[in-house]
Amino acid sequence: REHAVLSAADLVPSLLRIANVAAPKEVRFDGVDVSQALLGAERDARSQPLFWRRPPDRPGPPANRFPDLA
Repeated sequence: REHAVLSAADLVPSLLRIANVAAPKEVRFDGVDVSQALLGAERDARSQPLFWRRPPDRPGPPANRFPDLA
């Protein structure tokens, strides 16, 4: 799908859903279930925003400080 926004963190909850396997109740995943997008059934299956931040210990070049913030 060219419009679906996915993260590697989404793989475990999505693959569990596809395999019809329940996750342990005490486990909380950072990712969300995007199995419908992986299967091609939905254009955009993300139910939560996706964030990342580059750590300040790698500030990038002087002309482009913190280039990976999103």
